[in-house]
Formats: sequence, C-alpha cells, structure tokens
Amino acid sequence: MVDRWYLPLIDRLAAQPPGTTTVTVTLPEIERLAGGPLPRSAYTGYYWRGSGGKGPRQYLAGIGWRVDGFDRNRGGAVTFARWDARRASGAERALGASRQAARPARGHGP
Repeated sequence: MVDRWYLPLIDRLAAQPPGTTTVTVTLPEIERLAGGPLPRSAYTGYYWRGSGGKGPRQYLAGIGWRVDGFDRNRGGAVTFARWDARRASGAERALGASRQAARPARGHGP
C-alpha cells in the first residue's frame, strides 16, 4: 500500500503532460501537497534516492518517474525525471489499486 502522504506527489507527477521530462518540487511544496510535515530524513538526498523500500523511490518507479537530483541549498528541492514509460505502464495499473486502498472512503475520516 502507498503511504498516504505520497499520494498527492504521485498524482502531481502522474498528471504531467507526456512532453514533460523533469519536474522540480521544493520540500515545503511537498509538505503543502501532503498536508503535513515530512519525516526529518526527507531533508536529505539519501531519503529521496535511498533504497531498501524507504522513501518514495518505489512509488515513483511505478508511475515512470525517478529522483534526478536533490538541492539542499534551495531549502530542499527534489528534481524528478521520467524514465522508461514501457516499464511503468503495468506498475502504474497496479499502483492504482494501492492509491484507492490508501484513500479514506468519502464521508469517513478527517
């Protein structure tokens, strides 16, 4: 299941027009999208590029995006880049079910 706070970021990237190859988003912007603070570790480049199932890497791959860079000097800005869309297409369908499961039912929850 996708962690709930990743959903708005995933949706934003997935909604990019096909010709968009990179998107840069600041950490404060991601916090606004998520509706709350990011984990302290999100303020490091390792978090965004990390392996072992930590951070958003696993979810980004599922929609055809990857982390291309992290700029600590801009208050934390992450640049995302597209990657092989053919590999992402099946994973994106599978991710759709996870998105639905992670969202609260209408009329329930905060």
